[in-house]
Amino acid sequence: MPLEPTPATQSLHPCHNADGVDEMLLVHATRSAAVDPVPVIDRALFFEPRNPPCVEFEHHSAEFKLPGTEKEACSGGGGNVVVVVHRVRFSRASISSLKSMASPPAGARLRQYSTVQCVVAHLWRCITAALSVFPRRRRGFPE
Repeated sequence: MPLEPTPATQSLHPCHNADGVDEMLLVHATRSAAVDPVPVIDRALFFEPRNPPCVEFEHHSAEFKLPGTEKEACSGGGGNVVVVVHRVRFSRASISSLKSMASPPAGARLRQYSTVQCVVAHLWRCITAALSVFPRRRRGFPE
């Protein structure tokens, strides 16, 4: 990405003198304006459903399944495959423990991590450890 704006990058955003506040003022000012033409509610009128349905991506092979059902999913008979769903309920004590382990030092002026960030990070570590994906490499979300 170039450091200086080029004509190609400047054409991506047509309004160069508005910031987020101005855009929100515009949204609030026009929120009660009449919508013309009225949005179409009947999707089948314009977008006819496919008959038979076209399945382009097989997502059953990426789900967690009971042991011994992997061959059924690969052979295309994924209609009877039972997908395993495991629901975990974290207590307030375990969530506060996770947040205390992830909290910045007392003197730092950093924001605390949210509950969602702490739980997702904990689940990410547990799943990658269970799958032993790159065990000695630091893992993280792409930025």
